[in-house]
Amino acid sequence: VNDRLHIVDYKTGAVSKSDLNISSWDTLLSEHGKFEKAFQVLTYAFLYQHNYTTPSLQAGIVSLKNANTDFIPFSFNKDALITQETIAQYQLVLEQLIREICNPEIPFIDSED
Repeated sequence: VNDRLHIVDYKTGAVSKSDLNISSWDTLLSEHGKFEKAFQVLTYAFLYQHNYTTPSLQAGIVSLKNANTDFIPFSFNKDALITQETIAQYQLVLEQLIREICNPEIPFIDSED
Protein backbone atom coordinates (compact mmCIF):
# COMPACT_ATOMS: atom_id res chain seq x y z
CA VAL A 1 0.00 0.00 0.00
CA ASN A 2 1.56 3.32 -1.09
CA ASP A 3 4.87 1.51 -1.79
CA ARG A 4 4.98 0.13 1.78
CA LEU A 5 4.89 -3.56 2.53
CA HIS A 6 2.01 -4.64 4.79
CA ILE A 7 1.89 -7.99 6.56
CA VAL A 8 -1.74 -8.81 7.29
CA ASP A 9 -3.15 -11.41 9.67
CA TYR A 10 -6.87 -12.02 9.20
CA LYS A 11 -8.72 -12.84 12.43
CA THR A 12 -12.26 -14.15 12.78
CA GLY A 13 -12.58 -12.67 16.28
CA ALA A 14 -12.82 -9.08 17.44
CA VAL A 15 -9.63 -7.01 17.55
CA SER A 16 -9.16 -3.46 18.78
CA LYS A 17 -6.38 -0.92 18.30
CA SER A 18 -5.40 -1.31 21.96
CA ASP A 19 -4.53 -4.98 21.29
CA LEU A 20 -1.76 -3.84 18.94
CA ASN A 21 -0.51 -0.61 20.51
CA ILE A 22 2.29 -0.92 23.05
CA SER A 23 4.11 1.87 24.83
CA SER A 24 6.89 -0.20 26.42
CA TRP A 25 8.77 -3.27 25.23
CA ASP A 26 8.45 -4.73 28.74
CA THR A 27 4.68 -5.03 28.30
CA LEU A 28 5.20 -7.80 25.75
CA LEU A 29 6.59 -9.91 28.60
CA SER A 30 4.71 -8.61 31.61
CA GLU A 31 1.30 -8.48 29.92
CA HIS A 32 1.83 -11.14 27.26
CA GLY A 33 -1.81 -12.29 27.31
CA LYS A 34 -3.05 -8.79 26.65
CA PHE A 35 -0.59 -8.18 23.83
CA GLU A 36 -0.41 -11.62 22.25
CA LYS A 37 -1.71 -10.23 18.95
CA ALA A 38 1.00 -7.55 18.93
CA PHE A 39 3.61 -10.22 19.64
CA GLN A 40 2.23 -12.38 16.85
CA VAL A 41 2.36 -9.72 14.12
CA LEU A 42 5.82 -8.65 15.32
CA THR A 43 6.91 -12.26 14.91
CA TYR A 44 5.72 -12.18 11.31
CA ALA A 45 7.64 -8.93 10.71
CA PHE A 46 10.74 -10.39 12.39
CA LEU A 47 10.63 -13.49 10.19
CA TYR A 48 10.11 -11.41 7.06
CA GLN A 49 12.98 -9.04 7.94
CA HIS A 50 15.20 -12.05 8.64
CA ASN A 51 14.78 -13.21 5.03
CA TYR A 52 14.28 -9.96 3.11
CA THR A 53 15.62 -6.45 3.42
CA THR A 54 13.18 -3.59 3.74
CA PRO A 55 13.77 -0.34 5.63
CA SER A 56 10.32 -0.37 7.19
CA LEU A 57 6.98 -2.07 6.94
CA GLN A 58 3.68 -2.36 8.70
CA ALA A 59 2.17 -5.48 10.24
CA GLY A 60 -1.30 -5.76 11.61
CA ILE A 61 -4.68 -7.39 11.65
CA VAL A 62 -7.90 -7.24 9.71
CA SER A 63 -10.72 -8.40 11.95
CA LEU A 64 -13.44 -10.18 10.01
CA LYS A 65 -15.78 -9.84 12.98
CA ASN A 66 -15.45 -6.04 12.84
CA ALA A 67 -16.48 -5.73 9.20
CA ASN A 68 -16.42 -1.92 9.35
CA THR A 69 -12.83 -1.85 10.64
CA ASP A 70 -9.90 -1.56 8.26
CA PHE A 71 -6.34 -2.78 8.75
CA ILE A 72 -5.27 -2.30 12.39
CA PRO A 73 -1.48 -1.89 12.48
CA PHE A 74 0.90 -2.78 15.28
CA SER A 75 2.23 0.43 16.79
CA PHE A 76 4.84 1.39 19.34
CA ASN A 77 4.01 4.70 21.00
CA LYS A 78 1.47 5.23 18.21
CA ASP A 79 4.14 4.87 15.50
CA ALA A 80 2.93 2.20 13.07
CA LEU A 81 6.18 1.78 11.14
CA ILE A 82 8.19 -1.32 11.94
CA THR A 83 11.81 -0.40 11.34
CA GLN A 84 15.08 -2.24 11.84
CA GLU A 85 15.19 -0.69 15.33
CA THR A 86 11.71 -2.06 16.08
CA ILE A 87 12.85 -5.53 15.01
CA ALA A 88 16.01 -5.24 17.14
CA GLN A 89 13.93 -4.33 20.21
CA TYR A 90 11.50 -7.18 19.51
CA GLN A 91 14.43 -9.60 19.18
CA LEU A 92 15.68 -8.61 22.65
CA VAL A 93 12.22 -9.35 24.07
CA LEU A 94 12.05 -12.66 22.19
CA GLU A 95 15.46 -13.72 23.47
CA GLN A 96 14.47 -12.86 27.04
CA LEU A 97 11.25 -14.86 26.69
CA ILE A 98 13.15 -17.89 25.36
CA ARG A 99 15.65 -17.65 28.24
CA GLU A 100 12.74 -17.62 30.71
CA ILE A 101 11.08 -20.61 29.03
CA CYS A 102 14.34 -22.59 29.13
CA ASN A 103 15.18 -21.63 32.72
CA PRO A 104 14.48 -24.63 35.00
CA GLU A 105 14.30 -22.24 37.97
CA ILE A 106 11.13 -20.63 36.60
CA PRO A 107 8.11 -22.95 36.78
CA PHE A 108 5.49 -23.07 34.06
CA ILE A 109 2.24 -21.55 35.29
CA ASP A 110 -1.05 -22.52 33.69
CA SER A 111 -2.81 -19.47 32.32
CA GLU A 112 -6.35 -18.61 33.32
CA ASP A 113 -7.40 -18.65 29.66
